[in-house]
Amino acid sequence: MPRKDGYQTCQDIRRWERENNYSHTPVIALSANVMSDVQEKCLAAGFDDFVTKPVDFVDLSAAMSKHF
Repeated sequence: MPRKDGYQTCQDIRRWERENNYSHTPVIALSANVMSDVQEKCLAAGFDDFVTKPVDFVDLSAAMSKHF
């Protein structure tokens, strides 16, 4: 995304949900950065879960099963 990163986009989604009384939509972050602070930053931004790249489909499936 040229002008927004995933953190900003997720925050915008959460703000839109609140302002429009829309139900919570699960959002899972995918990132190549495995540092623990990135996961914390994702959760603080409103993501429901975090999966690292390269994507392990067992991990992605587990994350999706928790939220969908």
